[in-house]
Amino acid sequence: MVVLSGYPSPVYDAALPGWTRVERAAHADGARARTEVLWINPRAAARLSAFGSVLAQAQLFEVRP
Repeated sequence: MVVLSGYPSPVYDAALPGWTRVERAAHADGARARTEVLWINPRAAARLSAFGSVLAQAQLFEVRP
């Protein structure tokens, strides 16, 4: 299972087809608004779904398939 964390990246989006991508608004670098992203591989996403999606329940991230 793999989860990558970073900022929006067309390179990662193109390289990781089939991965779940989730976003969250955040602040960094002196309270500057940023978007943080998690890319979750299919196996990890399936495992999270088996537990009722911890991410969705906590409402920490907007989930985009």
